[in-house]
Amino acid sequence: MDKRTYSKSCQRCPFGLVMATEITIDQWNPEKKQWRFETHCYGPRDCPQYRAGKPYRVQGRKPDMVWVDDDVEREEAEREFQAGRE
Repeated sequence: MDKRTYSKSCQRCPFGLVMATEITIDQWNPEKKQWRFETHCYGPRDCPQYRAGKPYRVQGRKPDMVWVDDDVEREEAEREFQAGRE
């Protein structure tokens, strides 16, 4: 969820939340971790306030390693859900 949308419209909503997320940087050295805050929405799919925001980026164990959570599965499920409503 977009952080600006959360702070503007969803902070008081019972479905919107900010969650502390633990990130394991190196799977071969699981003690190497980082933490960050991520905003999420667990509300109805047709909420007019929802904005997805940028994909989350996670740094890997080397400087040039980056994983991007583009949320492809959620986007496909959302398209199927919307197609079923029409």
